[in-house]
Amino acid sequence: MAEFGTRNSPRKSVPQAGSPRPQADVAEALKAVKQGRLPRWTKVGAVQLLITAALVVAVFAFAFLPAGADVWRDQRLAGTWRPAYELQARDAHCRTYQFVLTSCDAKVVSLAEPNAAAKDIGFLMLFTTGAGERLTPVRSTLDPSAVTVGYAAETELWNRTLTFVLFSASLLLAVFAMLRALARGRYKGGAQHLALLAGLETLKAGSAPAEAPRMAA
Repeated sequence: MAEFGTRNSPRKSVPQAGSPRPQADVAEALKAVKQGRLPRWTKVGAVQLLITAALVVAVFAFAFLPAGADVWRDQRLAGTWRPAYELQARDAHCRTYQFVLTSCDAKVVSLAEPNAAAKDIGFLMLFTTGAGERLTPVRSTLDPSAVTVGYAAETELWNRTLTFVLFSASLLLAVFAMLRALARGRYKGGAQHLALLAGLETLKAGSAPAEAPRMAA
């Protein structure tokens, strides 16, 4: 347990001698006193925020953008898919995470050209497992080079579209929130953290001679 407002706060969070004293954020300090602890964001540093934001951007770029390209192609070619009897789907499997997100993969091979490289098919869905579904290869009559499976391109096309939009929006909003926190100084040792500590000092000075409240570290 650490007493709020004491002088044994982390050195990086305390203004150095001769530096301007940060404006006290008494409102945020009152909230912290009522909760009995400092906000969680005061434990996360600027470097951690930057690294986390970079990781989220990497996940979006390498995992979700390719899925988005496939969704856009299938939406553009909707209604033009026809069974491709010279193709066959193999090694099909789906994995469901927390009964919410399902990731499916399959390989489409050519029966006429068994030595040709297989085409990898992958797609994401929400709130469906894909269990027991037959994956029939299809080819677009508008673009014969476009090959996929009918379950992804027709049955679950709007599910895939909604999944991509929701997850992409969530990831981008998370990155925006972290960058906004950096810009506002809402991190350990940042401007808002220093203002919060100054607010706690102000509250402590105004509460004498009563015993200063205690807060969880």
